[in-house]
This record gives sequence, structure tokens and C-alpha cells, in this order.
Amino acid sequence: MKHVNAFFGTVASLVLMAGIASAAQGNLNDNQVIGLINKVNDVEVSIGKVAVDKGQEDSVKKFAAKMVAEHTASNVKIAALETKTKLSRAESDVSKTLEKNANTMIESLKNAKSSEFDKAYIDNEVTMHQQVLNTIDQNLLPNVQNADLKSFLQSTRGEIASHLKEAQDIQSGLKK
Repeated sequence: MKHVNAFFGTVASLVLMAGIASAAQGNLNDNQVIGLINKVNDVEVSIGKVAVDKGQEDSVKKFAAKMVAEHTASNVKIAALETKTKLSRAESDVSKTLEKNANTMIESLKNAKSSEFDKAYIDNEVTMHQQVLNTIDQNLLPNVQNADLKSFLQSTRGEIASHLKEAQDIQSGLKK
């Protein structure tokens, strides 16, 4: 049963990543970029709340709480950016797919056995943060038109890279 739950966690993680990865296959306009980053933040907050409740290791619970706080703060910055630039969040096929796939991931994590949760959560965080970095670098930054949005993405990229490093450190410290 342990391998079955790990398998479903991996599948859910890959499905979630497919939603983000598809952003690299087409150009999003600036409003859709804001909508996508907002959706990624919402996903991180939702998954983080599950991990705060269900995590076993202190490092995992602290990381999850940090993800909830920092991704919530990022959405506040997005709202300020929208006011400043007159841009507004717009849905795209990418953000809709991400939301749908995130719900699958959240259910998978909620149903994971306690003994398997930390690894499943951290593995997902490493994968997700790496994929978001790749998407920012390969698609979003090269195609964004608004200078303020580009600056926001560059700043956000640094925060995501920091989250990735922290998740990788936790991942390497978890019992196999």
C-alpha cells in the first residue's frame, strides 16, 4: 500500500506540473501571466495549509507555514501591481488546468498516510518550484511586455529559487 500511495502522489505531482509546463508552449498576455502567478500562489497556499496540519517533521511544518505566508504575501503584491499598472488577472487555459490539477494533488496529499506525507509534500514542492522557475525563465520573462510586471517576475523568481533550495535541503534530510 505504501508504494500505491507514493505512486498516486507522484502521478498527481506530474499532472499538476503539466498545467504549469503548458505555459511554456504558448504565449500568455500580461493579464494571463498575472492570473497564472496568482493561481500558483493560491495552489501553494492550499497545499501548504494541508501540510501544516498533516506534516510530521517540524522542518516540513515550518516550510509549509512559510509557503502559506509568503505566497499569500505575493498575492498582496500582485494586487498592488494590478492597481499600479492597470493590468488585471485573467484566466487562461493554463491557469484553469493548473487549478484542476491542483485539486487532484491536494486530495492526494489529504489522503496520504501520515508516514508518507512529508516525503510526498516535499517532493511535490521541489518539482513544482523547479517547474515554475523553468516557466518564468523560458516563457514568462521573455514574453512579458509590462516593465513593472517583468520586474515583479524577476523579484518573484529569486523568492522561488530560495524556496526551491530550502525544499531541496529538507528533501535531502528526510528519512528515505
